[in-house]
Amino acid sequence: GESNALATTAPQECGVLPTDDYFHLNVRVCLKCESCGYSRSKDEMYRHLSVDVGEDSALDKCTVERSLKQFFQPEKREIKCEKCELGKTAIQTMEIISCPKALLL
Repeated sequence: GESNALATTAPQECGVLPTDDYFHLNVRVCLKCESCGYSRSKDEMYRHLSVDVGEDSALDKCTVERSLKQFFQPEKREIKCEKCELGKTAIQTMEIISCPKALLL
């Protein structure tokens, strides 16, 4: 009979890519209700980040460090609070838990 080339490859763990060992970073995303202060967090794995790398203005040169700081700035989100009836907005913060072994630009 015919052989199937895909059948001979070893199955990978669900959701794990060969590049994950070098290029993934773990981030803790936290949402804090602006009304009652309740916060919840979730750890997420990122395989890439989309950051601006152009010039900000004629005076300020954009750097990788500045772009990453901007990406991780706290941000206001419109979301209903799980705990209170009044909460319609939350502040989202992101914290790097583990850095990638390599960074591609």
